[in-house]
Amino acid sequence: MYKNILPSIEIEGVEETKHLPQLEKSSDFVNKVNILLGNC
Repeated sequence: MYKNILPSIEIEGVEETKHLPQLEKSSDFVNKVNILLGNC
């Protein structure tokens, strides 16, 4: 849905999560956010 509104948005999924990936697989979520932010 967001790709249609903002085509430049980065969409990254976390496998095997249903609703709250930041809670369900927090280490995977943090790793993916670090990659998107350029390891700030």
